[in-house]
This record gives sequence, structure tokens and C-alpha cells, in this order.
Amino acid sequence: MNQIETYFSQKKWYNLALSIEENLEKNKLVKEILLFIENKIFPVSKSFYPTTFASVVLSTIKHRNSIDLIEKAQELLRNDLLETETHFLAVDFLEIYRLEFMLLNGDKCHTQVYNFLEKKLKDAHNKKMIANLYRLSYEFYEIIGKYEEAYSYLIKYVEICGMPDYNERNYNISDISPKFLAEKMARLSLLSKDIHNYNTFYTSPIFPYLENKELSDLYINTKQANISFLKKTNLITKYGLSIDGLIEKAHLISLLNYFFTLKSHRVRFDEAAKLLNIPKNDVPSIFLKSLSMKIVKGYIDCEKEEMVFTLLMCKILETKDIDDMINKFDSWRSKVRNVINTMDFGLKN
Repeated sequence: MNQIETYFSQKKWYNLALSIEENLEKNKLVKEILLFIENKIFPVSKSFYPTTFASVVLSTIKHRNSIDLIEKAQELLRNDLLETETHFLAVDFLEIYRLEFMLLNGDKCHTQVYNFLEKKLKDAHNKKMIANLYRLSYEFYEIIGKYEEAYSYLIKYVEICGMPDYNERNYNISDISPKFLAEKMARLSLLSKDIHNYNTFYTSPIFPYLENKELSDLYINTKQANISFLKKTNLITKYGLSIDGLIEKAHLISLLNYFFTLKSHRVRFDEAAKLLNIPKNDVPSIFLKSLSMKIVKGYIDCEKEEMVFTLLMCKILETKDIDDMINKFDSWRSKVRNVINTMDFGLKN
């Protein structure tokens, strides 16, 4: 504590803040520092830069099963007569962690969290603030069971933080490891009935951090629509997933991948049934599912027992497939230009 006391007596506020945060991060002098913050730092809070003061308070979260310090700090910042944009930013940082604490401890604060996110996500410009809002968003939507929204915000969180190469301390983000986030992304992908784009995570730099082999096997085999694996494995129930839901998702991915290989826009029921290894009567329901999710546009020709698709959304394409489509389009566009140039030349002559 000698160094901390010295910085305090010399009014070296920034050095004091760094020393407090470093000691708490290393679990050193925890009890003494918590008392020091409450008894010495709070009375001189106006001496600190607002976000530095907020950062000191937030460093206590892992060591104190309470949000009373956060609420006291917010009150001090709000009562400052020299309120600036930085003061409001510091209050919002504290509010994110206050709401997160309540949310993760089972408090009934869903409406409060939703309203806060709805307002702040629209106005946020500070990169650190946006990252924290994304983190709170994915935690909130996961807790209320909206896995697609949770996954969407988790992707944004990873991207804005530059995962896995960013330093958490630079953003004042609680220590969330790439390994934890990779596992979280895999789980959300498997839990959601509406996530069929498995390539975004699979091709991201964070995927190699998915060290849980069981989850990795589940994710990859669902992505590859390996129905036989999914029917045999006991991992689905082990991770609390829906067997029928995951197999339906794999069937859908398999069918859509097949659509992308075809030149014709028609697929017979019996052809799809053979591909998916399911009864022919089950094929229409899978196609209707893809229509309802707006992954495919088309219709069913009941008389001919065919599925007719008019548009496929590029939600599950591999990068090489997208490149192939771009090359085909470029080739077609080049041919059209040649025809137009030939016509122009003929008209001029």
C-alpha cells in the first residue's frame, strides 16, 4: 500500500489509478484497496478525470459482490457542477456494469436493460462505449433466449475489439478470453433455430480458439450437414440442444447447399429425399421452412412434386462459392458488354 499512499499524497491521480487497477487485477491488497477507494478516493473524486475515476470503481467489481460503489460513484459524477460530456460517458460506463451485475445475478431488470440499450446504441460514438454496449447486448439477449440477436451482437463485439489480438485493458472490458467467446459463439449458433450462416464464425480469426473438441465437432458436423453423425452422437443432449432442431437445421443447410450447385431452378421431391435421406413426404416442410425464414424465394409445384426456387440468399455460402458466383457474374457482364459494343459499332457504320 506504500506506493498507493505515496501517489495519493503527491496527488498523482493517474498513477494512483493505474496502481490500484494493477494490484486488484493481480488480487493483491484487495481488502485494503477497497477500503482505500471508499474512504480516500471517493471524497476527492473530482480530482480525477471522470472516466479514470469510473475505471477505478469498475476494477472493484470482481472482488465485491455488490454494486453499491458503482451507484455511489454515479451519484458523485451526476452531482458534479462541472458536468461535461466525459462525465456523462463515465456515468454510462458505470451504468453498463451496474445493469450487467443485476442481469447476471438474476435481478428482474430486463425492461431497464432493454430501454438503456435502445437509447444508448443509437447515440454511442466512443469505441470503448460501443464495445461495452455490444457486450451487454449479447448477454441480455442470451439470457432472454433470443439467440440470433445475441449471436449478432457477439459478432459485433468481437469485431470492434479486434479479437483475438486486442488488449482488454485498453477498452476497460472485463477479462473475456477469446477461448470463452469462441465457445459462446459456437453454443449460440447451435442453440438458435434461425442461425444457418456457420461460415462467419468458422472463417473468423477467433474460431481456432474453440478448444472444446465436443462443441467443435458438433459445430463442424452441423455446418457440413453430416446427418449420420448428428443422429448417432450423444453430444446434442449433453449440451442441452434439441436433436430434432439440429437435424432439421442440418437438413436445411444440406438442401440449400445443393440448390447452389444446380443450373436448373427445380428440384424433385424424390431427388431431395434421396439427398437428405428422409421420406419424400418430409421434403416440402423443409422447403417451406426455408421460405418462411426468407433464405429462399420460390414455391412448391404440387402437381409435378417439385420445389421451384427463384432466389437464394447467400447466407450459407463458403467463400469459394461466393467467388465462383462473382466470377460467373463478371463473365456474364463482360459478354453483355461485348454484345453492346458490337451493336454500337454496327450502328455507327
